[in-house]
This record gives sequence, C-alpha cells and structure tokens, in this order.
Amino acid sequence: MTQVRILLTLGLLLTSRVSWGECVTLQLSATTGRASVVFSGTVANVAVNPGSAWPGTTVNFEVDRVWKGTISEKFVLYTFSRTAERFEFTAGTKYMVLAHSQTAEEREQMGVYSMLPIFVVGPCGDGTREFWIVSAAEIGELGSGYAPTVRQVFGAGGGNRTHTHR
Repeated sequence: MTQVRILLTLGLLLTSRVSWGECVTLQLSATTGRASVVFSGTVANVAVNPGSAWPGTTVNFEVDRVWKGTISEKFVLYTFSRTAERFEFTAGTKYMVLAHSQTAEEREQMGVYSMLPIFVVGPCGDGTREFWIVSAAEIGELGSGYAPTVRQVFGAGGGNRTHTHR
C-alpha cells in the first residue's frame, strides 16, 4: 500500500510539472488532424502584435509547400500565449507549420479582426517545428502536398486592409 501511495505521489508531481512548464513535440501524424492548415515556409518577418492583450506576434511567411488548407505564397499567421511558454519564430528560418483557426475568445484577446480566416499558432506551437527537425518518414506520411496558391494574403503587418487591430 505504501508503494502505491509513493507511485501516485510521484505521478502527480511529474504530471503537474509537465503540464505547467514543458512543451512536448509530438510526431506530425499525431498533430495534423487538429490543425486547420499545414504548410512549410520560411519566415520573412516577425512583428509584435500591438493589439493583443497577451504576448503575440504577426508572422509573415514565404510558403513553398502545403499539405492542408488553402495557403498563398505569402501568408500571415499570428502567435498568441496566455502563459510563459511561447512559440517564437525567427526570420529567415524554414518551418513546418501547423496552425488552428482563430477562436472567438482569441479574436477578442488578440485584437485581430478580419473578414478572412485568421490562423494562430498556440503557446507550444500546435506541432509547429523548424523544418530540419522533420524526418523524411514524417513528410512521407503527410504525402506529396501541393503548391501554394498565387493569391497573396498579407496580415496587419503587411498592409492587408481586411485585417484590423483595435
């Protein structure tokens, strides 16, 4: 009985530590189902989102491949975090991006409104990672993907008038 209590106590301590301060990167196949868009691209620019109630950025991408969603060659998404764990993008770095559609709560807290869909990468990246980390086997599981559309969509940092900040 004492061993069971010790194991339960250790389990609770370890679980609370992981859930409060650690981001765990899962295999792509485990995270793509929840994503609204999946693409690879290089960050052209990262800017602070001035309208956000929480730390957040506007990230402009030059997209080279798409696996899910309708993504243009030039694409904008937003980062947003209510915790100390933030996913940070670096200009000039290529990423495999998994992002979700902005929720109503995020719209209010981020201060970004649009008639077009807005995509967000959450605190731990929603499965996003630098492209060099993605294995050939993971890309093979995703399939060949397709080219981005030619239509260019720029966010608040790029002058698109459909995006507004409070």
